[in-house]
Amino acid sequence: GVGKPHLLYAIANGIRKQIPDANIVYIKGDQFTIELIEAIQNGKNIEKRDSSMKSITNEKKGMDIHLMMFYLGCIVLNIAANTAHPVTPTIFTTLGLGSYMFGVALASQLVTNFLFSPFWGWISSYISSRTVLLITCIGYGIGQALFGLATTEMGFIVARALTGIVCGGCFVCMMTYVVNTAPDTVSRGQQLAITATIQMVCSAFGYFLGGMLGE
Repeated sequence: GVGKPHLLYAIANGIRKQIPDANIVYIKGDQFTIELIEAIQNGKNIEKRDSSMKSITNEKKGMDIHLMMFYLGCIVLNIAANTAHPVTPTIFTTLGLGSYMFGVALASQLVTNFLFSPFWGWISSYISSRTVLLITCIGYGIGQALFGLATTEMGFIVARALTGIVCGGCFVCMMTYVVNTAPDTVSRGQQLAITATIQMVCSAFGYFLGGMLGE
């Protein structure tokens, strides 16, 4: 939370500028220390280098698995988050509420989304973005449950405002997670583009799915 990875990346980029052919290995600090001490004690520097390359290879495989799980979670979240929108006007009409309620409820969600997104970005600097993402996803589920149980205009507005507060956190922490875990600037740009594409495509599919189910 204080910029250590950014400093490491800056050092690595500086080395690349001076020595374009340099091989830079990213490895956990504790693992590096243990292997370095063993290499010094045993006088096996070549084995240390080979071990480091194996370690970073295994680390990359683990990151790939985590990234795939992250993308899968993004797909599920974006589809589920937009499935209810097409049938919301029908819900209001069935309950005898004014047709303006769809706009009012959606506006309350978007306003709180806008107002609280900077807060989630700030709080993710102090605690893990994964923790914040878990909190906001649980909060979003609670907000959706309240929306399903609401029967009055004020109940719908409050439920939508609550979902807006935590929904902003979901999307902010998705981007924060990508930025914090990408190994380099090229991968970061690629992963951000993939995440944004998933959000757009799956949100549209969520609307389509909700409309089909509503029919």
